Amino acid sequence: MATLNVVPEIWAREIIEQLPLYTAMGDVANILTGEVNRRGDQLHIIGADAVSVASYPVSDNITYAAAADTDNTLLIDTDYYGAVKIEDDTARQAPVDVMPIYARDIARKLAEQWEADGLTAAYVGAGADSYETGTTPWQLGTAGADVPAMMTGINKTLDDVGAPRQGRYLILPTIGVQALTLYAASRATNFGDTAATNGFVGKMFGFDVYTSNKVVLDSGTYHAVAGVKGDGIAGAVAIPPGEVEEIRLEGRFASGVRARALYGWKVYRSSLLVDVNLNSSLLA
Repeated sequence: MATLNVVPEIWAREIIEQLPLYTAMGDVANILTGEVNRRGDQLHIIGADAVSVASYPVSDNITYAAAADTDNTLLIDTDYYGAVKIEDDTARQAPVDVMPIYARDIARKLAEQWEADGLTAAYVGAGADSYETGTTPWQLGTAGADVPAMMTGINKTLDDVGAPRQGRYLILPTIGVQALTLYAASRATNFGDTAATNGFVGKMFGFDVYTSNKVVLDSGTYHAVAGVKGDGIAGAVAIPPGEVEEIRLEGRFASGVRARALYGWKVYRSSLLVDVNLNSSLLA
């Protein structure tokens, strides 16, 4: 056999860098930490009932309404884990150190589950819906021509409940961001030109636009979520997804890598959340 026909197979000793973890919900929700530390803990989110105003009585005393508050209970009841066992002989034969690879993958999967549960809670608890017409989900056309109608419609829905203009966000599935990008490209904007951080892809029509592949898809309809940052939905974390342990396993010549995520989600001001209904064939 000629030496020229020998193709060496070389394994890189460095771990290929994983995609960075990000969660859009972690960037837009009211995230509470340090208040809870075990399963079953309850966190009370206190708010004030809406007040009313009246005409001023020039020749009479004013009337005081009784103060009333709202109490929404966030329960720490969602609990997931990931764990992998690596036998010593398997680890020794591996061309790279596999433990960090599994550690990152477990953390990523737990973060994705946390994101999915947050998006589900927001969609289910949303106080308003956005449709193209009636109860027909949005369909934006092959080049996203109807993007302005959708975005201004969502803005109107939030305007109608007095939501602040500052800090508005929209979390879209990947096809939704594709539609916005196609629309923006035809208008020479820089939407989507910067690297995504926490799923953020750009600003459009007054919204911070995020993308997530965990937006709820049900019966051919995506349920994107719009709202106001830091309000409407809260998340509390007792054990964050990124805390990964590497341990030696008793009774085996093996190591384990494991992580756990313990958390809860609660919608406490539904009027500030909009369920944006998108046809799964959004670009048709």
